[in-house]
Amino acid sequence: MERDDIIKIITEFTERHNNSKDGGTSIVIDIAKYFNNFSEEERAVVIEYLITELRKTNYDAIDLTYISILVEMKVHKAAQYIYDIYNRHLKYKKDFDWKKFIVYDLLKLRYFEAEYLYEEYIRICKERTDNGELFFVGVLYCGTNYIKGMDLLSDYFCKHLIGNNEKMSHFFENRMGFLILNFIDISKDYIIDILEQTTNKNHEAGFRLKEIITSYLLSDNVPKERKESMSEIVKLIENVAI
Repeated sequence: MERDDIIKIITEFTERHNNSKDGGTSIVIDIAKYFNNFSEEERAVVIEYLITELRKTNYDAIDLTYISILVEMKVHKAAQYIYDIYNRHLKYKKDFDWKKFIVYDLLKLRYFEAEYLYEEYIRICKERTDNGELFFVGVLYCGTNYIKGMDLLSDYFCKHLIGNNEKMSHFFENRMGFLILNFIDISKDYIIDILEQTTNKNHEAGFRLKEIITSYLLSDNVPKERKESMSEIVKLIENVAI
C-alpha cells in the first residue's frame, strides 16, 4: 500500500472518530487493530506519520485522536512525544480532564520518566470527590512504579472493602476486569501480590477482594481467549492464605 493511501485511511478513520457521538473509543480500537495487521513496512509508515503530527509546534494543529491511536497500537516510543506535548502546551492548564488524558496514556505506554506528573495527578485525585479514579490510576500506576502503585491500590481496597459498603463493592465487581486484564499483561503474579498486600493491611478487605477477583475469573465476562490462563490464576488464588 502506498504512503498516500495509508494517510488517506488515517484521515478517514480520524474523521469518523471526531464525529462519533459516543466519544469514539470503539473506533480507536478498530483503527489500532486494523493498523497492527499491516505489514511491518506499512505499520512503520502509520507510526511515522502519526508521530510527525504530534511533533508539530502549533498545538492547535495537533489532532489528539492520533495520540489515542498510538496508545491503542502500543507504540511505546510515542510516549516521549506525548509527554513533550504536555510540557509544551498542557502543563499549566488547570483542566483536570486534560491531565487525566495525558496521565492515562503515558501509564498505558508504561512511560517511566513522568513520575512527578503521576504523583501530582494522584494528589489531585485524593483531594477531589472520590469517584473511583484512584482505582483506575492505581492499576495503571503499578505498571511503572510497582511499589507505589501496589501501596496506593491496596490502601484503596482497604478503605472501601470493609463494612457494608455495597456501592463500592458493586463498583469493584463491575470493574475488576480492568485490573485483571491489565495485570495479566504485565505478570499474573501482580494479581496475587495485590491480594496479599491488601490482606496484610486488612484481613476483611483481603477476603472480600479475593471473592471479587475469583468471581470475575469464573464469570462469562472473561474473554474466551483468556479462559485457560484465568483458570490457572484461580488455582493460585486458592492457595493465598487469608
